[in-house]
Amino acid sequence: MIRKFISTIKLFNFANIRNLTFNQLESQTVYFENRALHILQEGTSLESKWPVVERESFFLQGILEMFEHHRELAVERTSSFCPLAKLSSCMKMVTAAGGAVRSENDKLLLIRRFNKWDLPKGRSEEGEIPSQTALREIREETGVHSLEIIRELHHSYHAYDTYGQWELKHTVWFEMKGREEETLQVQSSEDIEQALWVRREMLDFYMEDAFYLIRDVIGKIVW
Repeated sequence: MIRKFISTIKLFNFANIRNLTFNQLESQTVYFENRALHILQEGTSLESKWPVVERESFFLQGILEMFEHHRELAVERTSSFCPLAKLSSCMKMVTAAGGAVRSENDKLLLIRRFNKWDLPKGRSEEGEIPSQTALREIREETGVHSLEIIRELHHSYHAYDTYGQWELKHTVWFEMKGREEETLQVQSSEDIEQALWVRREMLDFYMEDAFYLIRDVIGKIVW
């Protein structure tokens, strides 16, 4: 069975998945730790390299059982069937925000948490919008305060089991600029072990010890 992993991310006031339009949900992937459920647009050929989860058997236990034998799965979204809405109906919805922070020397700010390289992110506080959450969390987790948002980078989805309660986390990611000269100060209370700036050419080495979701986010950076 997929190894349980604990997240501290919490819900903030954001549009419910059931109310999002199809354009907002194109080509989504839901990560179950290092396994991926690819949500294909209606009309996409299902003759893909991934085993297909049929609509009739699309339920959490069935997906987990298929993940015992396959690292990646696919499911088709149609006008009458939204896989994300189906998942959200049987999981607690959780939303978060974070950032991919680049320095003027094209280094990327990484943190190490739970023995994995990660990007800074976290829960929102009441009344925050995602960009405010991302800025605050990066400052708290790394000590880097001089931040400038370049653009909204990506929306990611991650399903995980926390003490028997399945949660579906929606994270809004931002690409940012930061100052490498600032002293890094990690937030140990959030189990962050280290923060460092990594040269672009070294990222592949660090990503060998990162979750696929984080690799996906970093892959969307425009250098």
